[in-house]
Amino acid sequence: MTNRVLAIGMVGILLAMVCSAGWLYNPFTGKLDLVATSTSAYTCASNVCGGVSSVAVTHGLNTNTPWVTCYDAATGGNQLGGSGASVYVSNIVATSANVATLTFSGTSPAGTTCQISSGSAGPQGPAGATGATGAAGANGATGATGATGPAGATGATGPTGPSVTYRVFAYEVGTENAGAAFATGDLTNHAIAINDGNTKTLTEATCLADADGASGQQITLTINGGATLFAITCRDSAHFSVGTSDGSTGYIVAGSMTTSSLTSHQRVDMSGTANGTTKDIKLHVYGHQ
Repeated sequence: MTNRVLAIGMVGILLAMVCSAGWLYNPFTGKLDLVATSTSAYTCASNVCGGVSSVAVTHGLNTNTPWVTCYDAATGGNQLGGSGASVYVSNIVATSANVATLTFSGTSPAGTTCQISSGSAGPQGPAGATGATGAAGANGATGATGATGPAGATGATGPTGPSVTYRVFAYEVGTENAGAAFATGDLTNHAIAINDGNTKTLTEATCLADADGASGQQITLTINGGATLFAITCRDSAHFSVGTSDGSTGYIVAGSMTTSSLTSHQRVDMSGTANGTTKDIKLHVYGHQ
């Protein structure tokens, strides 16, 4: 019995030591074990922390890392900086181990109270889940027009268009109402046309006479008085015919000509022997270039 009372008395003494030093005697091991101690939080009343933009609070907690949480009793106890509160604690400075200066983002509400405690930050929590992807931004402005690209290659030459036949030249000897037939001198060695700068291909020719005589009025066309182009007999309307194309009936085509080509600036001459009857002939020559 005496030993049990002694043991209880020793426990009481050791409990007193715990409150002052933080150590506890363990009767089962015979050693002193270190135990955690805590300090009560300090409350800054609303008459000190309310209605101010900054305040120095003496808390007496002997810490250089004070933890501060403020509430507004007038709005149902909303935490400053939380939902429903328009003011938050913007800065905390440990002026000394027992004094903390609190600064608010504006004037704190009149009902503001603050809890000041000592301690240290806990371990960093795990990273939160990745937030949802934000909406796509608006399209940017249209860029400037680029420089003009190089010219494309020249296209292939198109097919040659169809040839168009036209009258190359025409010539008349005499007049229909003349008093007498023209003479050989009216036909011989006459320059009747000069080609332009483009080569011509002759296709056909016609020659009409006012009177036919015995067998028509034959004429010959030459180039510069030399090489023969063709010979044709001029016939009156009664004997003219395109049914014969060799020139004997006043009509000739390229296939019956001696040559059907006129080159640049060549001169065309005419010669013939008058038949003593014909007073007028009209010659038309056709072709293309």
